[in-house]
Amino acid sequence: MSKKYDFTHMSRNELLETVNGLIHSGDLTLDDTTSLLGFMGSSPLLKVDYDGLPLENGDVPMNVFEHIKASMEGARSRNETTSIAGLQRALDALMKFQKSNIAAQA
Repeated sequence: MSKKYDFTHMSRNELLETVNGLIHSGDLTLDDTTSLLGFMGSSPLLKVDYDGLPLENGDVPMNVFEHIKASMEGARSRNETTSIAGLQRALDALMKFQKSNIAAQA
């Protein structure tokens, strides 16, 4: 049985560490998780337009599933079918490791 995680309350840094660990253990592939790169870690690249506010802290918990769903909606509005498919693949992959059975279909 694989370890279970709570992606509904996980920071960007924790997501990066978790996904890397799951890839290294063979439980996930790069293809499963490429769409998550923008959600992981704390990087100056997360803030393209400087608005005078500090960069988002990579240790602040977020709901990864909600971020994926919002990204899917944005991709749908732009008719980006490849992005939608990649995000759905990432969502499905993470659901296998989610602690509880939550509805995460977008």
